[in-house]
Amino acid sequence: MKNKLVLLAAIMIVLAGCSTQKTADTAGNTTPTETPKSPTEAPKALAESPKPAAEPPKPQPTEAPKDNKASTGKKLKEEEKLALSYVNEFLNETDPKKKTKFVTDYVHKEVKPIFEIAALNIPTAENMYINSRVIESMAGDDVGQKHFILIQADSKSGNMKEIIVLVVDKKIGLGLTPGKEKEANSKFEELREFFKTPIPK
Repeated sequence: MKNKLVLLAAIMIVLAGCSTQKTADTAGNTTPTETPKSPTEAPKALAESPKPAAEPPKPQPTEAPKDNKASTGKKLKEEEKLALSYVNEFLNETDPKKKTKFVTDYVHKEVKPIFEIAALNIPTAENMYINSRVIESMAGDDVGQKHFILIQADSKSGNMKEIIVLVVDKKIGLGLTPGKEKEANSKFEELREFFKTPIPK
């Protein structure tokens, strides 16, 4: 299983590099989101293109405490804290300067160009991750330098959202979410199968 996870991560990073030009057009599917559009055609967050016009009012999402204890009763590992920060401080952030600072400090150098583009995207209230919490995580290789972290959150519509964050060498490598594009969605589903947590209905 570990070998397959490593292969998936490699494929997603390569796809991320190939999709840099498409990122601005695919807005809304990575996170990097649903957004990034990072790893596999960047999930939305990454993929959304910058929006001119007036700056929308800053939403007030209810975020889980940084240690995640209130929602899951467990203390987070370093990689899990970083993944949660990515959701709360990058995907939910409405200030491009703060998003860019996050990229500088916490994103892996191999995918920084993609995240820098994504940092220009201002999330709407509908795209916010509310009450984000780490649900499960797993190491992706023998050395333990790759970690796949499953995060669930509520949304303004009332539906539960999921994002899988890849942390490589203690840096954000990608955020993968279900998307409208077939390739991005299939990659998310394939990786999601490795987690024991049931898929929300």
